[in-house]
Amino acid sequence: MGAVSASANTNLANGATLKDVSSILGANPSYKFMLLVSEAVHETPVYLASQNKLHLPQLAPPPGYLPQLVMDLNKGPPILSEYLSDPPVYAPNGCSNRSIRGGEQRVSLRTLDPETNKSVTLVNNYFGYYFNTIDDLVFNAPTGSPPQLPSVSYRYNTSSGAIFVVDDSIGQPNGIAFNQEGSIVYITDSAAMSTPVDPQYGHPGRTFNATQRRTVYAFDVSGDGTHAYNERPIYMASGFVPDGLEVAANGYIMAGVGQGVDILDPSGQLLLTIQTNYTVQNFAWTGPELKALWLWELVGQELR
Repeated sequence: MGAVSASANTNLANGATLKDVSSILGANPSYKFMLLVSEAVHETPVYLASQNKLHLPQLAPPPGYLPQLVMDLNKGPPILSEYLSDPPVYAPNGCSNRSIRGGEQRVSLRTLDPETNKSVTLVNNYFGYYFNTIDDLVFNAPTGSPPQLPSVSYRYNTSSGAIFVVDDSIGQPNGIAFNQEGSIVYITDSAAMSTPVDPQYGHPGRTFNATQRRTVYAFDVSGDGTHAYNERPIYMASGFVPDGLEVAANGYIMAGVGQGVDILDPSGQLLLTIQTNYTVQNFAWTGPELKALWLWELVGQELR
């Protein structure tokens, strides 16, 4: 299998025009290296507009490492420091039973109040079955309980505490986002990160099968919010699996797709790619007008 470029020369436009690109990026877009972080920094960034701070999760290594990171954007340049909630939350990215055995901390859905620093567990099981993972982390069976559930997408009712299965058709559900009206939910499938056709491609330690699904799907949401239906694929990433997913105020869909971020219109047409020379899994808007987009490199997960 020869080398495949996701940015090869072409004489044919892909639908987007320079006018489309300019309207998204503005007249003078800039790209800057900001801070060096450890290889344990992962996804699920959360921007707190009330504090103008960006929270970043850290995963192991080292095993059992609890402090997370917070970036204070009120200073110039930004200040990066450690942050520890009460009680501490291990690997707040969706979690994994990788290094903490089941008796100490289970994969769970939690809330964290940034004003009081208190964390609360909302749910950690589905009718007594422990979640394998929440989000997209790898499950390590030797250090946790065996997988008890298939890969499905859930809806959690914050009022009643009830959990609903809304879809079980996606091989590896990953990123998830709603449109502004809440009438459409987008879910990414990263099933291509399994069963390699050619092991030389993809992440070191991760396999990539170009014939498997690396797709963004759209579902309509029922009026009462309990069901997702009318599934349709709207975009297949070219170079790697779509991971983190966000929807902008204007309806544009953004997906971390390996070496960059793809920006799509609501129908799934690719408008532009913010290319990077490192792996982007997730990202966050910051600032009073949400015009700054933060991305970071996942050291040790470089795409070849």
